[in-house]
Amino acid sequence: MKTNTDQVLHTQSRKMSAQKKLLKILFVLVLLLSGCGGGSGVNESLIRTQVALEAQQTALSEGLTSAVQPTATQATEPPQNTQEPETPTETPPDATTAAPEATATTGPSCTALRDLNFRAGPGTAYNPPISALSANTVVVPLAYNPVGVPGGSWVQVEHPTTRQKGWISAGAEFIKCNLDLTTLPSLTVAPPPTPVPPRAQTSNQDGTCGAGGNFDDEGNEWDCAVIFSNGFPIGFQVLKNRQEIGRGEGVESVVFRVDRNGNEIYRRRENDAVYCMFGGNGPCNLWVLENSVYLWESGGQPVEPGEYRVNIDVNLEDPNLPVNLQWNADVTIE
Repeated sequence: MKTNTDQVLHTQSRKMSAQKKLLKILFVLVLLLSGCGGGSGVNESLIRTQVALEAQQTALSEGLTSAVQPTATQATEPPQNTQEPETPTETPPDATTAAPEATATTGPSCTALRDLNFRAGPGTAYNPPISALSANTVVVPLAYNPVGVPGGSWVQVEHPTTRQKGWISAGAEFIKCNLDLTTLPSLTVAPPPTPVPPRAQTSNQDGTCGAGGNFDDEGNEWDCAVIFSNGFPIGFQVLKNRQEIGRGEGVESVVFRVDRNGNEIYRRRENDAVYCMFGGNGPCNLWVLENSVYLWESGGQPVEPGEYRVNIDVNLEDPNLPVNLQWNADVTIE
């Protein structure tokens, strides 16, 4: 089936062939007339007619060629997209996926720098610990209390494996976090239960209490006795002729001292009977209870399990008396 272009070319070719035949006839007539002596006006008219027809034919041929023939470029090259291709942008590794839920490794986290107690509340008063965290355990911080019970800052965390929630000390020597803990919300926690006083065991007792044989120049017998509570020495009695005495009766003071690992951690001087290590006027106090924690003294160090050395010395009003009253022993606090 012929295309539109083929049809146009065929039609134009037929017209050009007819025009050529007409030109030939006119040219023959011009020659005949010229030979017969025709006027110059006829010859000139015929010549102009021939020239016009030839020009028309030439124009028609050129216009036809321009209209129906593609250019060399059009015939040999397909249409080109002049827009430059977009340079692909490298996609960051995490840009194609949704942000994962925060975990101990991808979100806020804290790492235990040593083995820590995992407590039900913010402070050592929350005893006993509910579990323990091993060093290098990574946990998710949830809340922060700047002052615990009895003190110090504490952070509530969640164990990433067990999902157990608890409190650990927030001191820089205990944990390392990837955020400012003070930006976490605070949390109101029920007060800790009243703690049970620690128990102690006394061993290696030494001194003159109960040994007898302490006589002064006047023949008075001096002796001493220790008062215990939960196995810990908390009071002291000075006896003269088996009667308890105090200031004005020959006793100047009684000094209590507690050492741990060779370091003195507590000292108290009592000038009046009843002589009590932690105060009181009979019965003697045990330890000082503050913020649900037993302390050696108000605002002092907490009473911790371990080995201690307790010393009790008596100072007499007359230092020249040949009497020595003192007691010491090893005490283990459970």
